[in-house]
Amino acid sequence: MLTLGLLVAGLCTAALAHSARREAVRIQAPVVVRDTVPAVKSVEAPQKAEAPQKADEREVEARGHDREFRRGQELEMRERLQELREEQRKDLDVVREKNQEIVEEMRRRSEQMRGEAETLQSRDLAMVEHQRARIDSMRNMMDARRETIRRSMDSARAVLEQRRDEMTRRLVARHEAMVRFLVEKGAIPAGESVHSIELHDNELIVNGVKQSDAVFKAFQEKFGQGSQKFGLGSEGNSQ
Repeated sequence: MLTLGLLVAGLCTAALAHSARREAVRIQAPVVVRDTVPAVKSVEAPQKAEAPQKADEREVEARGHDREFRRGQELEMRERLQELREEQRKDLDVVREKNQEIVEEMRRRSEQMRGEAETLQSRDLAMVEHQRARIDSMRNMMDARRETIRRSMDSARAVLEQRRDEMTRRLVARHEAMVRFLVEKGAIPAGESVHSIELHDNELIVNGVKQSDAVFKAFQEKFGQGSQKFGLGSEGNSQ
């Protein structure tokens, strides 16, 4: 295709050059100027009358050469195109033969590989069965181990839930003991909701209200020392 494109480009360039030469011939042809005023007859008058006729003859001759040149170019292009088609046909035949050889080679190798696979399959059948038995055994072992782990996790979860319940009971009991203590000391009236208890190194604050030193010291001796903050929610006491 590249060769065909170069050929067409060369022929177009030659045709343009020929047309340019013909146009130059037409431009160089003498131009006859006829004056409206009657001129004096002289010896050069017959020669000036013949100039347009010669220019027309040269133009006709140039057109004839142009037609012949184009006819020759068209004939040459047809012949070259025919040669290119023939070359392409031969190339296609070669490619077709090569493809056929490749297909035959692939078919032969496929048959060879199939035969080798069948041989390996029959030879290694016992090994495959042995591997399958080993895989089944390992799967059973893994299932048993998974079941053991599941039971252990269930047991650990039950222990954690038991400990959580016990801790919750202890916190509830501690909360109730604190509320009863505060009610007994008169820090809060019976039935009042307890939102928070803050125990610091030198004071006790219940629901945002600082308690007396006597209540502070008694609470500290009963429930521990150091800064602590108990979030007791908004439940009312039962006293």
